[in-house]
Amino acid sequence: MRNFRLFIAMAVLVLLTGCGAKKSVTATENGTAIEEVKFEQAFRYFLKNGETCENPKITTQEEFSKKFGMATVMGKNGQPTIVDFDKQFVIAVTYPETNNEVRMSPISLQRNAKGDLTFIYEALKVRELKYTTKPCLIIIVDKKDNTGEVFLKETVLM
Repeated sequence: MRNFRLFIAMAVLVLLTGCGAKKSVTATENGTAIEEVKFEQAFRYFLKNGETCENPKITTQEEFSKKFGMATVMGKNGQPTIVDFDKQFVIAVTYPETNNEVRMSPISLQRNAKGDLTFIYEALKVRELKYTTKPCLIIIVDKKDNTGEVFLKETVLM
C-alpha cells in the first residue's frame, strides 16, 4: 500500500510538471495560433551618435557594441544588463533624435506559425525636454527563439 501511494504521488508530480511546461498560445485576428515568447528587458544602454538600427534583431556582440554604448551609473542597479550572445540575441527599438522624453515599455513578444517574432511595445511621450535624446528599448531573447524575422508593433500613447 505504501508503494502504491508513492506511485500515485510520483504520477501526480509528473502530470503537474508536464502541465507547467506548456507554452502560452493565443489566437490572432486571422485565426492562426501564436505563441508567447519569454524575454528580459535590458537596461543602461544608449544608441551611439551617428548610429541607426534599421534591423531590430542583433545577434552578435560586435554588432551590438558598434551601435550601443553602456550607460553605467553609480548605485545598486547602475550596471548595464549583461547579454550573453552565445545564448541570447537582442531586439532593439530606437527612435530618431528628439527633444521629447519618450518612455517605451515592452508589452509582449509573440511567435507565429512561420517562426517570425512580433515585438509589441508602447511608447508614451511624457514631456518636452531642453535637450535632445535618442530613446531606445532593448529586450534580450533566448537564441533558441531566433527562428525567423522580427517585426515591431508600436502602441503610441501620446
